[in-house]
Order: sequence, then C-alpha cells, then structure tokens
Amino acid sequence: MRSPVRPPKIIAAALVALGACHPTEPLEPLVVEGAASVLFVGQRADDTAFVFALPVDDGRAALPALASRPGDLWWAIAYACPLDRLGLPSGSVALEATVAFEESPLPGWAALVNMEPSGGGVWRDAEPTPFIRDVLRRLPLAEDFRCASVRPEITTDASEFRLPDRGSLYLPTFAVARTNTRLFVTTIQSVDFSFTATTGHAAFEFDLSDGSVVEHDLGEDPVLAGYQDDRGELWLVTPKRVLRGTVGGEFVVVASLEAFAPIRRVVVSGSGVGDGVVLSIGTTGYDGGSLNTARRWLRYEGGAIEQLASSDRFVVVPQSVSLGGRDLLAINVDIEPPAIHTAIGDRVDARPTSKRYVELYRDAELGVLARDQDRALFRFDGSDFEPFLDHMPFVTARLASDAGLVFAGNGINETRGHSGGSAVRVAQYFESTGTCEYEPEQAGVGVYVVPLLDPRQAVALQLSATSGQLRATRITLGASAPACLRE
Repeated sequence: MRSPVRPPKIIAAALVALGACHPTEPLEPLVVEGAASVLFVGQRADDTAFVFALPVDDGRAALPALASRPGDLWWAIAYACPLDRLGLPSGSVALEATVAFEESPLPGWAALVNMEPSGGGVWRDAEPTPFIRDVLRRLPLAEDFRCASVRPEITTDASEFRLPDRGSLYLPTFAVARTNTRLFVTTIQSVDFSFTATTGHAAFEFDLSDGSVVEHDLGEDPVLAGYQDDRGELWLVTPKRVLRGTVGGEFVVVASLEAFAPIRRVVVSGSGVGDGVVLSIGTTGYDGGSLNTARRWLRYEGGAIEQLASSDRFVVVPQSVSLGGRDLLAINVDIEPPAIHTAIGDRVDARPTSKRYVELYRDAELGVLARDQDRALFRFDGSDFEPFLDHMPFVTARLASDAGLVFAGNGINETRGHSGGSAVRVAQYFESTGTCEYEPEQAGVGVYVVPLLDPRQAVALQLSATSGQLRATRITLGASAPACLRE
C-alpha cells in the first residue's frame, strides 16, 4: 500500500453520536480540509463491505443516511483528486466479487480515519488493515486504470521524406539532431528487409518543418555509427576508418580500422570536444552467417585506435559509455559468462556478473544506467551496477518531464535501435505506479530513436516500406497528469 501523502486535516467532531440516533438518520457532513473526494467504507462485523464515493464541496463531504449495527466499523479515505480523476461516480460503489488488482489502483490517500458508530462516533487516525486493502483492490476500475490515469499528454506528427529512388530500401544507421527540426541521417541500402547484402549508402539532412531533403557525399564507405560533440562536430565510423568533419563541410580521415576487419555493425559512444574527443567503439563482423565472429571493443583517442578487448563468440555488438575523460565502461564484450568491462586509463578489467545487460545509457542527471534482459534497470555506483528500477523496457532517449522518469524507445536490445525494428513507445516511471508504457499514435515501427534539442521531443525513424522513402515521426511529451494522481 502506498504511503499517505500531504495529509489534510479531517475534523473528527463532525458527526453526531450515533448511539442515540435513528438507524437511518442522516449524519452530519464530514469536514475535510485539503481533500477533493472521500471513499466512505462500511465494515460489518462479518467483514462484508459497502462503499460510497463522495465529492468534497467547500471542505465538506455529505455522508449518506446509514443504519449502524453492533460491531460495525466505518472508514473514511480522503483523496486529493476529485472523483472523476479517480474513475469513480458519485454515490454507491459496487465492488467486484474478487480482487482485481495486486494493490490499490488509486493514488496514495491523503488521510485515513475510522470510527466505531456504537462507540460515540469519534473519527480517529488509522492504519490500513487487510480488509481496507481488499476493498481498494476490488474497486470497479479498468485493468489499466492506474497507468491510463497518469498518462501524460503525448502528441505525434509524421513527415514523409522522398529519397533518391535507387531501387532499394533505406535503413538509418546513425542520426543526430542539428537543430530542433533538422536531422543528419546516414543510411545503408538493400533490396530486401534483411540488409545482409547492401547495395549502397547515403547521407542526408532532413527538415521536419518542410520535408526537404539534402544529400551529402561522405565518400566510398557506408557510415555505421557516429558521435556529435557539443560543438556540433561529427565523428563518423565506417567499416574501414574514422572520419571527422561537419555537415556541409569537409570530412577527413583521422584513423584507420582496416586492421580490425571485417567490421559490419558498429555501436559508438563519445565524450569531449574537438581534439579532446574520446570514442568508445564496439564492432562485430557478423554478416548473417556464422554466429561465432570477431567482436571488438576499441578506443579512439588523439588519432590512434587501441583494442581494449575482443571475443570471437556470438554476434552481439559491445556497447559502452564514457565514465569521464578516457575512462570507459562496456557490456557485451563477452557474454559467456557475462561481464562488465572497464577501461580506466590504460588498465582494462573484466568483472563477471550474474546479469546479462543488454542496453547502456548515460544520463546527465542519473549517470550510467544499464537494462538487463529481464527489463530491470540498474545504476552504476562507480564499481558495479546496483538495482534502480524493477522494470524499464528501454533507455534509448530520455525525455524531460515535470514528473516521473520518461524514456522513448523501441525496446531493441543489442544495438540501441540501429537495426531491426519494433513499435516505438513511451515509458514513464512513478514511485506510486511503477512503470507504465504507452504507444503513441502514428509512431509506428521505429529503427532509430533520436532525441531532439527540445528535451521533451524525440524522433522515430522508420525503415522505408517502399523504395526511395523514409518516414520520421516526432514525439512530443506534453503536460503530466495532475500531481494528485502521481502520488
């Protein structure tokens, strides 16, 4: 049961002594300060229950005419939300015959009191009993009421971009926001959805405001991943080299990767700006054939590439994040047994772990987060991952919210959405509700989810369904549900 929040003042002397009352005589109003609704629960001696949902008007809840019996116990549960927000009509409430929820679907109550009508009619502060917990779990509310009640405003708008029709489908491999409406996107092309045999590559600027497309020539190699520093400079990784440059300007080769061939899939994270950029690069040579293929964890720094670790088992691409400066942390370098790898200065360590982590995310506020294959979320404490949330389906792009922890993503594990495709969703965590998932309208299937400069927005890029077309759906997080529902 959730803890009470913001206790209002309930004035207990608002009822007449019932022992001297006619059994059906109306009771004096219950005076409640700081609440908008009250659940009045009658508990009979045999533990049968009757419930009334009562609005609070000008600090008072009008109580029904009641017939008391010996052994009755009456409860009043005050809520900061009005009845319509609680999903309950005013008046008598017919409980479900059996428990419908694991815990109360309502937000935390503002106050809980009870009284024995045969004992003088005095309300007293109370603690929840199994009876009260059972009553709240039998309220006639929809199964998804709790999440539906706290759902924030989520709006979407889709843009269709016409690309050169080269008889192939386009798959985004890297995308980054240049402004809040302009995206830089690199793609590979294939004649089918497998993308095991590519037919070309391209790079584009997309403008969400007018649908315009500008193509850029980045040379003979496809871009598989990249990093944009805080000055807007791009660091792009191809199967053979690392490029540095700016959109619309010149890109120069700053390092060769040919010693680590074959490279067919890449995940990159970065830190720093300009000459101080450090890249952490995970690669695999998997091409749709053998599952046992070389995987490497590399560090780029100052024009040089250093191999930190490698494995020749399985196809998962190592993921990594910066711990500050040249210090790095990686997962999926080796997964039998699973381990956390760190590169602190020149020292590389592998620490076995009982969890297999499948997604990493570095957050400016929360630090380094990792999601495991059971969708639990962990937080790095400087030496190991500690439990953080019981459930979070993805940590692809965090959205700024005035309440709760919110991510947009598509739940793809191994490459942070760089390949494959899944329905794009928004996940929101409150302590009172746990994690709720929402599927925005029009978001569809996304293969790459990109945060925009507006921290409340992200864009989901979709694999083209037809030759020469790409779709981008902007997701905007609006106002959150009232505070009374989130607590």
